[in-house]
Amino acid sequence: MATVCFSTRGGARTVGRHVSGASGRLAHFRGSRLEEPGSSSDASFADLGQPEGADLALVHGIEPGDSIVKHLLTLVSKQIHPVDRQAGAFRTLDKGLSATFWPQDVTVEVVSVRTGAPRRLRRGPVFGRGDFGMVFTASDVDTGAEFAAKVPIALREPFKMSQEDVMAEGRLTDAFATFPNKETFAVAIPGSRTLIGNVFFLMPKAYTDLQDVINAMCDPAVRDSDIVYHARLQLSYDLIRLVANLQRQGVVHGDFREANLLVMKDGRLFLADFGSMRKEGQKTHRGDSLTAHIKDEVMELGSVLTNLWGIELGYFLALEHSPNKPMETCGPPPPQYMVRLIKEFHSSWPAKPLLPVEALETPGAKQLVEEINSFLPLYKEETRT
Repeated sequence: MATVCFSTRGGARTVGRHVSGASGRLAHFRGSRLEEPGSSSDASFADLGQPEGADLALVHGIEPGDSIVKHLLTLVSKQIHPVDRQAGAFRTLDKGLSATFWPQDVTVEVVSVRTGAPRRLRRGPVFGRGDFGMVFTASDVDTGAEFAAKVPIALREPFKMSQEDVMAEGRLTDAFATFPNKETFAVAIPGSRTLIGNVFFLMPKAYTDLQDVINAMCDPAVRDSDIVYHARLQLSYDLIRLVANLQRQGVVHGDFREANLLVMKDGRLFLADFGSMRKEGQKTHRGDSLTAHIKDEVMELGSVLTNLWGIELGYFLALEHSPNKPMETCGPPPPQYMVRLIKEFHSSWPAKPLLPVEALETPGAKQLVEEINSFLPLYKEETRT
């Protein structure tokens, strides 16, 4: 019987968008979305506004703005590549996983370390890999809930990532486990030099990642449509809040990029892969001394935002030297308040970058929310689903 720590509670959106407690859409499933206590996953609100004095980094379950992204996913379904469509590219890893630890379509029982509750999981196909891990699907045979399970891999011994490192990341997400009835940490995939670690953890199963969505929005068939413009505004707000969420918790993700930003079928945005996450203290105000890691993460946010809007990064890096240079974008250009925000995220020493946690209080962010609210009624049917 495998032992696994899994979380079924809402929280920060951290992997996902979810960070709740250093976790929700981040802390339990480190889905990084710092969700407000008592928020419901099916809660809905009249608009994006929050009570006066509320922390704007908090997420309220499935929010009305998520319906905009959900609508976009339906529109570009032919252009994007959900995880189920990607499985064929990883047959060798899939066969190796079957031969070493867990055959596909086999059901095993796992027990939550946190609650002691059992869960029966059936393994699905491998659908992705990175430098240090691969990801496969798993489904709860009793509830139908779907997950993504991550396992470490290496091309040769010794592992660059130790068992302790993997377990630390698993504990961080409240979701680590070992494969049933296996004692060794690493075994070779038959017929290759690749090794698989005997430890895995669960994450919410995403529909696709942000880079795939960005690519789809640049398709000539849709790039000039209102929905693409609306979704870019909503995703911009999501991204700023997500990093602000991390900063509220005094942590740095360490690998903030499009491939680690997961888009759920209901439109939520999650942050995944916390193997490089580190504690950076609680200083989040612009006057405080910023570590290099915090500066890097803020600039990475700026880079993701420029990619989201289909802007050449070099344009922003040279903006002060060529202020009249025409902006080439994939689809409608961002509004000027968005341009100013992105530019401030890209500011570097000796100037201090604008921290997302304070960016939420700027006139630009308020204009962003106002504009999203102006077209949110167009998606009210999705909000009610």
